[in-house]
Parts: sequence; C-alpha cells; structure tokens
Amino acid sequence: MRHDQSLRAKLILCFAATLVAASGLTVRAVAPTAPSGLTATVNGLAVTLNWTASANLPTQYILQAGFAPGQTAITVPLSAASTIFSASASAGTYYVRVIASNADGTSAPSNEVTVVLTSGCAAPGAPLNLRAIIRGGEAFIFWQRPAGGTPTGYTLQAGSAPGQTFTAFPTGGQTLNANVANGTYFIRVIANSACGTSAASNELVVSFPGNTVRVADPDPGTSLGVPDVGALVNRIHNENPGSVANSCPTGRKYETNPYQDRIVDRLRQYDTRFGYNAKPTRTAADNNGFPVIAAGDEISFFTGGGVGQGSSNVQTFDILFDHCGANPQQNVFRNIAPEPSIWTSAGRFQG
Repeated sequence: MRHDQSLRAKLILCFAATLVAASGLTVRAVAPTAPSGLTATVNGLAVTLNWTASANLPTQYILQAGFAPGQTAITVPLSAASTIFSASASAGTYYVRVIASNADGTSAPSNEVTVVLTSGCAAPGAPLNLRAIIRGGEAFIFWQRPAGGTPTGYTLQAGSAPGQTFTAFPTGGQTLNANVANGTYFIRVIANSACGTSAASNELVVSFPGNTVRVADPDPGTSLGVPDVGALVNRIHNENPGSVANSCPTGRKYETNPYQDRIVDRLRQYDTRFGYNAKPTRTAADNNGFPVIAAGDEISFFTGGGVGQGSSNVQTFDILFDHCGANPQQNVFRNIAPEPSIWTSAGRFQG
C-alpha cells in the first residue's frame, strides 16, 4: 500500500511538472524566511545562541555581530542543519542576529539579541567624541578616551553603509591620519583592553573630497580630543623654511609674528578651532614692557563647545625652538600641557 501511494505521488508530481512546462508557466524562486526566536545564554566569556529554523530550505545561516545595534563587524557562516551555535569571545558587548540564505536569496535578519561577555574585570566604555577634519582627500581622525576603563588600543571601523564594517584600522593612540579615496564612508571607533572590547563610539559619515571647516562641538560635559597635525605643520614649514628667521621681528616673544601667522592661517583652512595661546603664565615684565598678546612660538586647538575666545578648554603645542634667540628653528610638535593655556584669536579672526 505504501509503495502504491509513493508511486502515485511521484506520478502526480511528474504530471504537474509536465503541465507547467507545457503551459510556459514559471516556478517562482523563494528565499528563506527570517530565522526567529534568537536567544543567547552567557557564561563568562562563552555564549550559546539558539534560534528557530527558517522555512523555504535555507542552505546556510550567517551569524552577524557588531558593537552597536544593527552594526555588522563580524560574520560567521554556519551549516543549514544547525540552529545552535556556541563560541567564546573577548569581554565586551555584542549585538547579534542571524540570517538565512539559499540559491534564491537571503532572508531578513532575525530578532537582535544583546550579548554581554565579562571576564571579571570591566571592558572600557565607548570612546567619546569621534571627529574628523577633512580637506580634499586628507583625513585627520581623532577621539577622546572612554569615561571608564583602561584601553590598551583602539580600532577604527569603516563601512559603506550605517553600521557596516568592510575594513578596520588598529591604532595605539587616539588619532589616525589618512589619505582617502573619493567616496562616502561610515566610521566609528572601539576601545580594546585585556578586559574586553567596548561598545562603538558615535558614528560619523565622512565624504571625500571635502572640507569640514570646523568639527562639531563635544558632547555636553566633555572635551574633544586633539588631531595629530604635527606632520602637517612640518609640511607647511618646509614650503618656506627660511621664513623661520622672521619669527621674532620685534624681539618680543609674546606677540604673534609672520612665521607663526602663516602656520595658523594654513591650519585654519583645515579647521577654525586652531588659534593662539594667550599665555596666561606671562606678563608685560616678560615681554619687554609690552602687553602679552600671545605666545609667538605656539599654536592652540580649542577643544570645548561654543566660543573659543578666552577659553581654557584648549590644547597647545610648541612649534619653535630658541624663539627670539640667535638660532630659531622649527621644534618637534610638543604639547605643553600641563602648563595652562587660554585660546585667543590675537585679534586676527573670529574666535
């Protein structure tokens, strides 16, 4: 009886296929449905994921994980026969979902689960205030360290869509400079440590070629990091190295000079947060009896919000050696902190 039923079913299918072929009808391709019911069970640094299988015969599942909701920084292909996956990873917070695929297409993602892995010490918080100065194809990317944790390094992620990562750049500091191909990119940064990986910073959309003019103010209650423009200052100097001889034309150290003005003016083509240091640690007695206007051998970057003029929320860098001495020279780009600084335009532009 079972043999007869099986034979009858095969004959019916064969007859149906013959009718479809004869009529010229097309059988519609069907992609898998989305996996559902994704759950995560965590034990320290280990996680087990479970989900309900997709319909329409998937040939594989793909696990997607990122460091922010909807972001994909990691993909893991899995067998279509499996609806469970176990793994260990570094401490941190991960946002995980699963998709299914077959020859006819890819499903929508499953529900997303948040997986928090811990190792007994806290992973760093997310880096703060990711910003990018862009001029043409040049990028000066910088951020502020997290409010909590002790990062040992950072990873800048870049993609061509929100939350996507197609390449990543590890770095030990809080800056990254690059010459970038034309296009639009979505970037974010994460902090790394022995205790795990942070969530992602804010995401920036950056386009090349471009000109940012002035990066956005920091989040309330925080300060910006500082871009690494040491090589840029050196490049500007090398365009006319002999002009360093005109860095102290009056013999007074605490006023601006043509050499310094040229450096500052060029930097302000990149970002108008660049300016001078009003040198609050000096008085007229240090300046041949004349009022102190600004340190003639330093540049400053305003790291606060609002108006820079008169603000102490600033980072200042020494750019000259033996200023007003017998042999003035370009100096190594040196942050003068913790010496106090106050941002000033020295009356040359808007603050």
